[in-house]
Amino acid sequence: AEAYEQLMEDLQQLEEDQQDLAEQLAEARAQEDDQSAEQAELWEQVLALAEAADQGARDAVSATGDGTGWRSSAVARMTRFGERTAGVLDAVRARDAEASLERVDRAVRQGQISTAAIDHELTRGRPRGESVPEGVMLASELTTTAIANLEEIRRLLEALREGQQSESEEMQQLAQQLAQQQQQLSEQQQQLEQQVQQMEQAIPTADGSASGSMQQAGEAMERAGESLESGRSMPGEGHQRDAAGRLQSTREALQQQMQQYQQMQQRTQQMQGGTGSKNEDTRDGEQYSTQEIQIPSPEEFQTPEEYRRALLEGMEADVPEEYEALKKRYYEELVRQ
Repeated sequence: AEAYEQLMEDLQQLEEDQQDLAEQLAEARAQEDDQSAEQAELWEQVLALAEAADQGARDAVSATGDGTGWRSSAVARMTRFGERTAGVLDAVRARDAEASLERVDRAVRQGQISTAAIDHELTRGRPRGESVPEGVMLASELTTTAIANLEEIRRLLEALREGQQSESEEMQQLAQQLAQQQQQLSEQQQQLEQQVQQMEQAIPTADGSASGSMQQAGEAMERAGESLESGRSMPGEGHQRDAAGRLQSTREALQQQMQQYQQMQQRTQQMQGGTGSKNEDTRDGEQYSTQEIQIPSPEEFQTPEEYRRALLEGMEADVPEEYEALKKRYYEELVRQ
């Protein structure tokens, strides 16, 4: 538990340091001419549109429900559109106008393919008794709106791309000066990434999402460093903010995994008829363990037979259906010890 708490503190500190570095660029830019301030405002507009487009594409997929009445190829094309809009959002967060424009073009093309697939669901022949799914009209509307948002993003990015090519000499110098600090943060990230991986290996309920987010944070930091070294402050700041967001996602994933583990342990003990621990907190009728989470090792039993017997009794115990997968991973971890 102590190692977990320390890791969470270190991740939060790194996130704050990364945000602070991005703020230095933003504040310096705000003190420049009106053109720099206008660019920053345009990027905020682009970001809002990118978020709306991505949300719309994902909502369109959700409108298909369980897929009943839909051709799998149509759902696959809509899902692909969602992947494209997510790529646009990533590039926009990095404030990279060139990359954003390239991804917008690909996303619009995929959106048009998705629209054609959705329209076909309205007109294609169906077996007797099969009606058009209720979500078709909603999916069509959401996809059309998402494409319109992407088109508006394209218009704004054209203006931003021209502005990005003419950063002031002062901003270029500041970016290059901050490159060394960015490198130091990257080195810290690499060290913490190993700790995140080790922590997930020790949590039976871990799904690798924290390590994945941490890896993405490292990639964003690397791109930030490259932008800063070349004197490109705007994309550098964007990559920095993207990295900070990935670090936050890492902390949230670890926290969720630990909570799931604690809940699974508590439920498993209750299903086994255990009396629980004195260190329990009751909230809204549910009990949560506040004791330090530890996985028992074979050395805690006098004989191997006792250890195997305890494992078998635990594995055979009934738990709520939603905890079956977690219980399985928990005991698999014990067996590997």
